[in-house]
Amino acid sequence: MARQSEQSEAIKQIQALSEWATSADVYAKAKVEEVEGLYVALEAEQIARQKEQNDALQEIQRLTELYFNLEETTKFSIKEYKEYNESLEIELAIYREHWFLRLFGNSKK
Repeated sequence: MARQSEQSEAIKQIQALSEWATSADVYAKAKVEEVEGLYVALEAEQIARQKEQNDALQEIQRLTELYFNLEETTKFSIKEYKEYNESLEIELAIYREHWFLRLFGNSKK
């Protein structure tokens, strides 16, 4: 009878170990799936960040080109303004001389 009791106890232990192993296997599989899901999420996040970085670089390039275009336009505009201002100064000088002569005549007379 002791032998039967030992066998019964051994069977119970084997069953308990089998249940524990099954439970551990289910837990491990769940953890593997969780880790795989985290890898998928990480990869998606990396792709999204890379796209954001690419978009930001494109925007920086666009703004840089715009800045240099505006800088060139501004330089050109300043040059045009200076030329226009010089031409106005010349015209004003001619106008002053003309009216000075009209008002005060030729001083040689």
